[in-house]
Amino acid sequence: GSNLDIDGELEVTTGTLAMAGQNANVAGITDIDGILTLGTGTFTADGEFDASAGAVTFTALEAGTLILKGTVTSLGNFTSNSAGTVTYNGGSSQNLPGTPTYNNLTINNTSNVILTGSPQVDGTLDFTNGIITTNTETLTIGSSGSVANVADEKYIDGFCAKICANTDPFTFPVGDEDGSANKKYIPITLTPSVGGTTTFTARYISATPVNHLNVPGADLNHISGGYDDGVSPNTGTGFYWDIQSDAGGKNAKLSIAWTSEDTYGTDGNSLSTDISPLTFAGYDGANWSAISSTPSGLFSAGSLTTDGDVSNFGSRFFTLGSSDATLYLPIDLVSFTGECINNQTNIEFVVASQVNNEYFTIKRSEDLTEWQEVGNINGGGTTNEEITYNWTDDNPKSGISYYKLFQTDIDGASKSFEPIAVNCDNTMLGYNVYPNPTNKMLSLDLYLENYQGDNVYIVLKDLKGLVVRKYPLDLNRGFNHFEYDLSDIPNGVYLINYEGTTEYIPQKRIVKL
Repeated sequence: GSNLDIDGELEVTTGTLAMAGQNANVAGITDIDGILTLGTGTFTADGEFDASAGAVTFTALEAGTLILKGTVTSLGNFTSNSAGTVTYNGGSSQNLPGTPTYNNLTINNTSNVILTGSPQVDGTLDFTNGIITTNTETLTIGSSGSVANVADEKYIDGFCAKICANTDPFTFPVGDEDGSANKKYIPITLTPSVGGTTTFTARYISATPVNHLNVPGADLNHISGGYDDGVSPNTGTGFYWDIQSDAGGKNAKLSIAWTSEDTYGTDGNSLSTDISPLTFAGYDGANWSAISSTPSGLFSAGSLTTDGDVSNFGSRFFTLGSSDATLYLPIDLVSFTGECINNQTNIEFVVASQVNNEYFTIKRSEDLTEWQEVGNINGGGTTNEEITYNWTDDNPKSGISYYKLFQTDIDGASKSFEPIAVNCDNTMLGYNVYPNPTNKMLSLDLYLENYQGDNVYIVLKDLKGLVVRKYPLDLNRGFNHFEYDLSDIPNGVYLINYEGTTEYIPQKRIVKL
């Protein structure tokens, strides 16, 4: 065959364009009013593709390929086969229209592919790149269909259905974007109990489950979102799966497996390797209860499977839980940020909920290797209230510093979170206080880049915070020199501070002899 290159518009009216052994590339608009037949060739539509008044047909048993790079309005009267492939290959978001039944469907989109209908895939759904967003629609995997190459940023966000005609397990390729905007793949596997055809539908939801505190049974202490207790990936806001079955009514076992504690948030108590309290939990419309389950492995790599078949898919909601209140670390960190204002580093972190949280520690580093403790804040104990904490580093290092948050519970178990970087360039070119200690005269030399404004004062305080001396002064750009007679103040340790400056000047400690 040969190649067919069209730079303008290709319109097939009442005839048939057969790509048998040929490759065609249409840079403009492809308007199919007749029939586009794909044999062993490849048809690439770089622009808009519209077959709403026509048809797209794959020749039986031949491995033709249709590549769609632009806007897809319709595939028209679509007929697939057992070998052909349709690839959505856009450089921006594309719609996947209608209800066609594909053989192989490849998603290779730099953004996402959005369902505007409910298609079916009987061959392989291959995630080369991008996410399928279903919204209110559903993508169905046929009884012989399979899924390949799913991972973070490559999954189905929304409803995925699987036609199950036997007892083979199927892993639903579902995920969602969490509160940190991480596009996470969070699959769940269903293994039908008996033969016969049933369609299961599943989606993953990164949100606190409904009635998440309603866990009255003695075999379940909390679920994902009940105290947001560490079983929630990344943000700790909770998560659950919505799983349904059709009239076929088969039962199925639930299972998950992980090779990273971040997948399902199994980063439990770092002083323990016992994950035996971990369990599936189901919702009955009012309360959550444990589903007898067997975990194996560790927090960092393991699996969890229900002991028996789950039959209550009418209530639909399932998540992870624990029979042990102390299994998970109690902090539920929403955000941890910092900024430099007037040569001070202001740290803010928000905690959604806490369980037995004793205190927070803030450490600082210049190289991400050596860490120095610079702050300590009391924890909130046990609470579901969202709390915002603020802390100020009054004497930050000049330039970029790294800050890391640590949390410790009442049992001494500790956990750290990802560090943040804050750039706090000091506008002071030099600052010297001498002699120190002094028995009478004290001299101050300050080199400043900027004028510090009117109504500026130097304030001398004792260690109880009481003002001992307060003097007005002008702080100009460049070199500033001042001398003060301290002979009439008692011996002791004092702090030099400044009031009214446009920029922060670090505190100095002096000793009077």
